[in-house]
Amino acid sequence: MLRLLQLWITIAVLVLAPLFFGSVELFWIATWTIVLSIGTVCGLSFSMETSQIRILIVFCLICSVYGAVSIVQITPCVFNGMNDEIWRKSRDILSLNVMPRISSRAQIPTLAIGHVLLFATSFINGFCACTSRDSTDKLFRFSRFSIVVLRDLWLRCLLADAKLSVVV
Repeated sequence: MLRLLQLWITIAVLVLAPLFFGSVELFWIATWTIVLSIGTVCGLSFSMETSQIRILIVFCLICSVYGAVSIVQITPCVFNGMNDEIWRKSRDILSLNVMPRISSRAQIPTLAIGHVLLFATSFINGFCACTSRDSTDKLFRFSRFSIVVLRDLWLRCLLADAKLSVVV
C-alpha cells in the first residue's frame, strides 16, 4: 500500500509541479517539497539492497558537502584571506559593524534552500519509486504523457499568440 502511495505521489508531482521549468514562488517550493517528503518517507520505509544504500549515502554526502560549503561562505571570519572585499568597504564607507565573509551575501537565500531541498527530495523519491520495473515503466509513461500535453499546450498558446498579433 505504501509503495503504491509513493508511486502515485511521485506521478502526481511529476505531472502537476513545474519542476521542468523551475519555480520561484516559495509557497510552491515548500508545497512540493512537503509532498515529495511524504513520498520519500513512504519509499524509505522499505528495505533496499546494499548497492542502493551506497548510492543514497553518496548522494547524501554530496548534498552535505554542498551545505557545508554554503555555511562556510556566509560564516563570518572563517578564512580571513578569502573574505570578500565588499564587507570591508561597507564597514568603512557606511560605518557598519559587519563581519567579513567569503560570500558577498550575509545569509543563504530561502529560495536557494528550498531549491536544494526540492532537488534532494525529488531525487530520493524518484530513486525509491523506481525500484521495480513496473513502477519505472508507469512513471516513464506518465512523464512522457505530461511532456506531450505540455508541448501541445505550448504550441497552442504559440499559435494563438501568432493569430492575435496578425489581427492587431
